[in-house]
Amino acid sequence: MDLDLSYISALVREGNQGFLYAKKEGVTSDYLKRLPKHVFAFIEKHVTEFGEFPSTEFLLIKTKIKLNEPKDSLEMLTKEVKKRHLWEHLTEAHDKMGVNLKVGKPYEALEEVQRSLRGIYQKNMGGGKVGSLLKVGSEVLDLYDRIKNGERGILTPWPTMNEMTLGFWPGDLVVFVGRLGTGKSFLMLLLAREAWMNGKKVLFVGTEMSRLKLATRFYSIHLKMPYKSLRKGQLGDFQEKVFKKRVREIENEEGFYIMGDEVKVDMAEIEATLDEVRPDILFVDGMYLVTNEGLSRYERVSNTADDLKKIAKQKNIPIVVSQQFNRLAGASRSALIAENVALSDTIGWNADLLIALYQQDDMRGDKTMGFKPMKIREGEPIDFFSNWDFDNMDFEEQTYGTGVSDDEEGDDDDDPSGRDGDDDNDLLL
Repeated sequence: MDLDLSYISALVREGNQGFLYAKKEGVTSDYLKRLPKHVFAFIEKHVTEFGEFPSTEFLLIKTKIKLNEPKDSLEMLTKEVKKRHLWEHLTEAHDKMGVNLKVGKPYEALEEVQRSLRGIYQKNMGGGKVGSLLKVGSEVLDLYDRIKNGERGILTPWPTMNEMTLGFWPGDLVVFVGRLGTGKSFLMLLLAREAWMNGKKVLFVGTEMSRLKLATRFYSIHLKMPYKSLRKGQLGDFQEKVFKKRVREIENEEGFYIMGDEVKVDMAEIEATLDEVRPDILFVDGMYLVTNEGLSRYERVSNTADDLKKIAKQKNIPIVVSQQFNRLAGASRSALIAENVALSDTIGWNADLLIALYQQDDMRGDKTMGFKPMKIREGEPIDFFSNWDFDNMDFEEQTYGTGVSDDEEGDDDDDPSGRDGDDDNDLLL
């Protein structure tokens, strides 16, 4: 593989966002060789002068470079060019140090070592995280202009959530927490479908159920077919005809990928699949069932939360997961707090968005789901409510009853056992 050509090809493929990532990682034209070195310098000059990445056509005309189709991500290639640059820098320092030692000049050799280390720190070749905050200014301006011009993160089906978050952004770890039977898997599929419908490439990891069951739920949502009737093979004649026709029409479409059916799903498999698929967003349904290192279940879940947050930042994608409450949460809205997330405090610490799902008895009868932000790094937390109607597959946000605070909560006649009540909800894991 021609590392330099692959790197510059991946950079051009990613465009302005790729260039910003390269600059954040400290890559300069000095990290590359031959023509790719000059192409990087050309891109850097163009961005400085005109404030935007050159078009691919213009770049090819001006530089005469012939790009390839790199199989690896820009992130992986960036690691490789940085590693090579560090190796070359250390090799040069080693050679100079050896010359000084050979002629009996140990102080000069030590000075060479010190000079080499200063260069490593100044250029961030060692992967150090210290840098000038002020140099992030260009990224701040870029983000401001993009938001001003209407750019949003990956949107959800609910306007209030989109208003709070401006969508799910690269690097976000979003955690939805609910008791057993509240419909977390359906929620995750709703979010994944919305992302896919908006042109995003989705990777969905199912830890609790097979691909077949997840696909059945997806099609019931996507085609608005009543899930209970679909699951039991009891659709009406007309519905069944439409269902079969629409499934065949879309079953060969791309962009929605799923991991499932394995006895277990571990973090190593998830990371490998991310490198293969390169999705715009990752969903993990049932984070608590992901296999990871650790001596106890608490430690394994904590390590998974740490790993997912790290991956969200490294891969520059949002990651959305579902998790359960512990029994202390009960059925009371006021008990829906980060401290009652099951198995790990680390989940709350890592989450950029931590949102509770809740259904009190009257809400269940009204086919309503409540969303309560327990933690939101940016934006104003606002409760909102959605239809949760599996007869009509209606999950649209309700336009009343938002903005509930804990002080306004009345006597819910909570079930102290924390049970969810309606046995039919056992279908909605």
